[in-house]
Amino acid sequence: MNRFSPRWVALWIVALVAVYLCWLMIQPFLEVILWAGVLAIVSFPLNARLRRRFGPATSAALTTTGVVVVVLIPLIFVGFSLGNEAAKAARSLPADIHGFLNADNPIIRKLGKYVDISPLLDPQFVSEQLKSLAGTVAAKTAGIVGGVVGITVQVFLALFALYYLLRDSGRIVQSLKQWLPLSHEQSEAIFLRTQQVISASLNGVLVIAGIQGMLGSLGFLVLGISSPILWGVIMFFLAMIPMVGAFVVWIPAALWLFATGHWIKGVLLTVWGLGVIGMIDNILRPRMVGGKTRLHELVVFFSVLGGLQVFGILGIVVGPVLVAVTMGVLEALKQAEEIVQ
Repeated sequence: MNRFSPRWVALWIVALVAVYLCWLMIQPFLEVILWAGVLAIVSFPLNARLRRRFGPATSAALTTTGVVVVVLIPLIFVGFSLGNEAAKAARSLPADIHGFLNADNPIIRKLGKYVDISPLLDPQFVSEQLKSLAGTVAAKTAGIVGGVVGITVQVFLALFALYYLLRDSGRIVQSLKQWLPLSHEQSEAIFLRTQQVISASLNGVLVIAGIQGMLGSLGFLVLGISSPILWGVIMFFLAMIPMVGAFVVWIPAALWLFATGHWIKGVLLTVWGLGVIGMIDNILRPRMVGGKTRLHELVVFFSVLGGLQVFGILGIVVGPVLVAVTMGVLEALKQAEEIVQ
């Protein structure tokens, strides 16, 4: 057929409509597929070793089971513990705030010389604000509980997709390379780049953030600060965001200890935060992440924040990966232009 004949144009229209309809069908499950893809890339080395001994189907099943044991079960445990601690923190919050907003508190007395804090010293005003906050939190909690069934279904679908991605990984990769309008070398470079960024994001950033979160939680537990697991999880998420970090949690906690007269605990938490939590990032990041992403810190920062906004928590990985792949494609186009010239 001639490329500009009516039949050729009609074929292109049908193909575009078909692709659009397929996109509409797959869009609700895009996040599930992305999660499965990330887990497949991370667990691929284990699957490759098992495949040499057990074959594609058995190795994929064993690797998927390993992901459940290593990732899913600990997440469920932390989720239940987090819910219990959040409930305890919500119950103790009014007493803590009333205890701090006391006219005899030296911090409050000094602050009162410069700012009008009389409304904050009114128990009725504080109680009304706390009730309003409690109502908002309760509404959000109800939404989260209502979404548990949906999350469970998504986890099952992600594991289902993970099994088939691992089992048929060879054919899938070859098909993707064939569909890319690039040379074999350029396709290999983009796939290698994607694997490096995902490996650096997960194996590096997640591990470092997890260690910092656990150390922060341990410090809070030893010093008797309430809800250590809750604060540890918050530090874990903040530590994954470039140029933020766990210090956003432990510094205010140390200041709170100083403000409430617990000077020794405040000093100990400050030393623990600077000397242990902070040093973990400086020691492990160069070794585990290093220059693998080869992305500027500012690019990583905005790609993570943008990824979080578009993809949710998955954006911590997908954001930098999309930027890295885009840069790889642009580099391939640049090389093609130079060859043509």
